[in-house]
Amino acid sequence: MLALLLGATMLVGCASRQSGGTETFPVAATTPRDADQAAFARARRMVGLGRVAEAARTLTRLVDAAPGYIEAQRLYQDLLVDSELDWVVRSRYAARLLEAPDDADALYLAARIEPDRERQSELFAAAVERNPMHAWARVGVALGQLRAGEPESAAGSAFIAAVMAPAHAQPWLFLGQMQLAGGAPSEAMESLDKALLLDPRSVSAQLGRVVAARELGDAAGASLAALAALRLAPGDRRVIAVASRQLTGNAPPVVVRDALDVTTAALGDVAERWPISVLRARLRLALGDAEGARAEALVAAGGGAGQADVARVARRASIRSQRYSDAVEEFLARAPQALLGDDNLYAERWETLRASARRAQRDGGPANLLQLAESLLSVGWRAEARVVLVRASASVRASGTAWSAEQNGLAREAGRRLARVLAFDNFLVDLAEVARNLRSAARRKQRDTTVREVLDVIGAASERRLGHDITDGATVRSYPFLGEFAASITSGAAFAAEFDRRGLLMVIGRRRGGAPTVMLGRVQLARADASARVRGVDLTFDECWIEAAGLPLELAGLGGGLAGLTIDRFVILQLDTVLSGPGRRRIGLSVVPRPAATASERLALDTPSAVARRIAERAVLGGRDSDAVLASVRTHELGHVFDAREMLPILRPPWRGFWLALRCGFDGAAVEASLEARAAITALAESDAPLVALASLLAFLPDTTGSTAHVEGYIGAVRLAVRIVDEAPEAFPTIDRNFNIIQQFDRLSPAEARDLGQRLLREF
Repeated sequence: MLALLLGATMLVGCASRQSGGTETFPVAATTPRDADQAAFARARRMVGLGRVAEAARTLTRLVDAAPGYIEAQRLYQDLLVDSELDWVVRSRYAARLLEAPDDADALYLAARIEPDRERQSELFAAAVERNPMHAWARVGVALGQLRAGEPESAAGSAFIAAVMAPAHAQPWLFLGQMQLAGGAPSEAMESLDKALLLDPRSVSAQLGRVVAARELGDAAGASLAALAALRLAPGDRRVIAVASRQLTGNAPPVVVRDALDVTTAALGDVAERWPISVLRARLRLALGDAEGARAEALVAAGGGAGQADVARVARRASIRSQRYSDAVEEFLARAPQALLGDDNLYAERWETLRASARRAQRDGGPANLLQLAESLLSVGWRAEARVVLVRASASVRASGTAWSAEQNGLAREAGRRLARVLAFDNFLVDLAEVARNLRSAARRKQRDTTVREVLDVIGAASERRLGHDITDGATVRSYPFLGEFAASITSGAAFAAEFDRRGLLMVIGRRRGGAPTVMLGRVQLARADASARVRGVDLTFDECWIEAAGLPLELAGLGGGLAGLTIDRFVILQLDTVLSGPGRRRIGLSVVPRPAATASERLALDTPSAVARRIAERAVLGGRDSDAVLASVRTHELGHVFDAREMLPILRPPWRGFWLALRCGFDGAAVEASLEARAAITALAESDAPLVALASLLAFLPDTTGSTAHVEGYIGAVRLAVRIVDEAPEAFPTIDRNFNIIQQFDRLSPAEARDLGQRLLREF
């Protein structure tokens, strides 16, 4: 570290002598005017409130008036480069670079929004070559080095940038994020604290501190960082999501109350109220205000929140208010109707829960409360069951009347069951620690642990907490080029029974070349030997629909925003993701069409103008048509079931899997990319919601370099889709070939989108 800093200091001194000995950071020839700084601060505050359109107008005027104000240029880019105005943004900085091809600022700003990673690295390097003192460009070089697998070089470049620009937070923010990704939370916290000293309004630094504190086991510190981020940006969806997770669990009550005060003050200022209303409902519930939480949840539901955003908080609030039947009925009314279908193996549990909730709401004696608690536990509603068991075990004292010996015995039994529930909760805490350690090891590139070894660790933890090995009977399935998995519901003995009777699904998976991960979900639907027709073939498969909200963060659900996962013929759908509210709404600005005088301009993918979001808004009416989203995700996963049937095992007749592997050069990543593209195209061609499937296929744009195997597969499919539309104008009359094609994909009708999917399917 000292050597790096000394080297950086020597470089700074040398460059300074060449430029007169006083220049330290070439942001602008002069400090921005007071009026410009005030406009920047105002725009930044508008962004934090979600008032993007106002911020965009302010920043557009500012970057025109102060082209040397790099911080303003950066915020303008970050706000609009993935929006409806991406063509305007890219044109602006392309023109600036054309006018001044040797200007370091022009090169740097063009690099920041360049979607091609190789070209981006070239532009950052050129900026540093033109001006070795350009610290922000050096951070860009560090990013390229990190992507190339050179973390030490990246750290060195970032430290040099920090020394060059002692008044700027960006180098320290980059270092902190890099250290977090590398499994060094202590070092990350130091870097992020330095970033905050230089820029106290950095939302990204505070969010990074939440993660670092959590990794260090400092729950109080994580809560305080989440509160600080909420103060800065109460209308930012990222911040609201982090605050919901961090402040509604075991955060100190004083912090939760402060957060509620912050949201109260922001209600009249934020652009859309339903996300903050959902947060307020959860905060009130954490403070024990069940009726207030329920009221806030209803406000959120009326304002556009998705079912998954309000369902759990509403039911928990109702159960705390002893409105047991209301909690269950409201949940089932909002849930997919398939939960009560005859083919759902859990349907009987839901009906039993319904009946026990009605009885307990009529008569809250210990016998009815015990039955209700058992029903709640059978569908994985553990927090709700704890509330009921506490009430049942305390019912004798609370009643103020003499109870029979039988009733006293039932109350004592409730206490014993509560102790068993808490013991299993403690086991889940241990399980979360296992998951956290695996994630930290993965960040340190320690990825050689097998699924069986993880099962051994979990088994030892269950021996300590529960007195027996809960992993007995676990079945590990391995697939060449793809990975290995174990799922409780597809295993036997204790591993299946212990989780199933608690309404839970556990999956331990290890993707090809990756580290193991541990996932836990509450089962809402389970089907055995379900059937569907996919690509002209009748398939038989098993499926499980889960919910993850409220489970330990390290374990909750599929992770990474995934809505579905398929293991051979076993399909998992995560309803939290499928049924959540809409993404960021339109910012109030219209798309500026990109003229296309050449084929390359027509086929370009770098200016989609938020087309995926625009299609999704049109397709699902702002996120309310949950059946459409569910149908699309399910068909995608059934595409994987089809491929598993046709291609796995790879080295066995009919050899389709072998030929796929051969075509992909026996490269696991290429095989995965091809399979993901095929599944996405299957959803587009055959689901009842082709526009939802199209939005999903386009969601990675403007990334065109394949940052993951999923993205790489989708890129190939989208490039082919654009060519198909270009070459068959008679089939897609809604597309004007005088303009960029991908920008116009939101014009496609459902029939055109399905036709496009079928044409793609023939190519794949």
